[in-house]
Amino acid sequence: MSRLLKLLLGLCTVSLFLSVIFKIQHWYGGNIMFYSSIIGGVIVALLIEYTHKPPPIQLDIKSDSNPIRGVILKALLILSSLTLLMGILFKIMYWPDSSFMLVSGSLGLLITIVVWLLTKEMSRKNLE
Repeated sequence: MSRLLKLLLGLCTVSLFLSVIFKIQHWYGGNIMFYSSIIGGVIVALLIEYTHKPPPIQLDIKSDSNPIRGVILKALLILSSLTLLMGILFKIMYWPDSSFMLVSGSLGLLITIVVWLLTKEMSRKNLE
């Protein structure tokens, strides 16, 4: 992937996160920033897809010695990500229990990533 496309993809990602913050805080310009970052991200993704063929990015959970642990980690990752995204949606739409969903989704992601990193480090030490 060329340096320019990496830069554009990073700018679109940062712009998307900033627009979500603007939308949550109800600051002016959140809509324009959100839609422009989405459109820019789609254009950059199409450019990357049709000009370069990078290897797909995957979590290396399968290399663990216990395959059930990998399935549980993937399920927890998906569940906590969905909870966090639903909390963001609830916050934007002024629906109740948005704070609980944001906190539980964030904590779930944090715990899942820490457990995944610890199991990866333990499996690396076992191989040595």
